[in-house]
Amino acid sequence: MIWARPANALRHVEKLDARVTRIVAGFAASDVFWSSGCDPRRFPTNSAGSLVVPHMLWDMSNGDVVAIDDVEVGYGGAAPGRAFSLLSELGLSDPVARGIAYSRRSLTRLGRDGRTVLQSIAHSDWPGFRLHTPTRIGTAWVLRVTADNLEDRLRPVGAPAVRPSTGRIAAMIADELDRDDLPGWARGPRIARYLPSRDAARNAGFVDRSDRNSPAPDRSRAYQLIVEQGSLQLWFELPDQQGAGGQPPRDAYVLMQNLRIPRPSGESVVADDDRLRYGYR
Repeated sequence: MIWARPANALRHVEKLDARVTRIVAGFAASDVFWSSGCDPRRFPTNSAGSLVVPHMLWDMSNGDVVAIDDVEVGYGGAAPGRAFSLLSELGLSDPVARGIAYSRRSLTRLGRDGRTVLQSIAHSDWPGFRLHTPTRIGTAWVLRVTADNLEDRLRPVGAPAVRPSTGRIAAMIADELDRDDLPGWARGPRIARYLPSRDAARNAGFVDRSDRNSPAPDRSRAYQLIVEQGSLQLWFELPDQQGAGGQPPRDAYVLMQNLRIPRPSGESVVADDDRLRYGYR
């Protein structure tokens, strides 16, 4: 991936002796990441393992990707203005350039001359993907869901609406994981592993550690339910670490049911005598 500022982006295109075939842009960096289809290893990461994703990517005919730095899209400001100017210099018509620069998210395919628009889809709503960008932890690409996200309680701002229940959150994630346009690296069988205690999760490495400058530097979050699909992992921190009689807590059952975790035989999770049968390793 080649990073370029607006002032030198076109020079990079000339040096590559290639043409722009697709432009992916988004107000939310997560939309750019998931819509691009790029393997996460192509993006740089910061010291915390978080991906650094621009608000605009250009796919090139030779397989390279140019990341456009110092531009944004989706509102009426200076950064989208820089995006509009650059797209105009690239040779796009005024309506298409404006559609990309001032829409919340867009995907534009260009013809063999790198200017003719074959398809341009712009949206005013966002996000298009309801998954965040993953974090690199070791060799894994991880999305973490904390117990705070799963608890069904009032929002901190005091709004009357309650947060989605555990089942609704899991069903939303399952819908995203089932999308036809999910990148290939995140596709594959969906399996889950449950660790019986927070200590077991910590010992297995499924843990966040607080920053050493934190008021409570020795506190950590342990994730007992691990869901894998392709090269993507989802780590779930459970509000209650253990159910009655040493069984997994109710939240673990609800999550696995609504995440549509298949059993080893390939069947879906089903209810059986008020208890869930599920496949996990």
